[in-house]
Amino acid sequence: MCEWFPQSNSIRELFTSNIAKGYTHNKFLLFLSRKLKTHTMSIFGIVLFLLIFGMAFWLLLFLLGFIVPFWITLGVFEKMRPKRIFEEKEEH
Repeated sequence: MCEWFPQSNSIRELFTSNIAKGYTHNKFLLFLSRKLKTHTMSIFGIVLFLLIFGMAFWLLLFLLGFIVPFWITLGVFEKMRPKRIFEEKEEH
């Protein structure tokens, strides 16, 4: 086993022996806290990844659904508009 994991027959023996000695922390609790920290951090990483992926997905969906068609429509109207070769002078 790991060096920080205590060798004992039961979990109850671990807790009662250390409580009887007056220890507030023991190697088993340290082992559990390390496991919980890594588990919490891995869940945090997964949630963060899903959050960023979700924001990127909705941004791309908005761009493809609204901005790109709007941009194409403006380009088509710009091409269809008649162009003036010579500017007419305004008379005062």
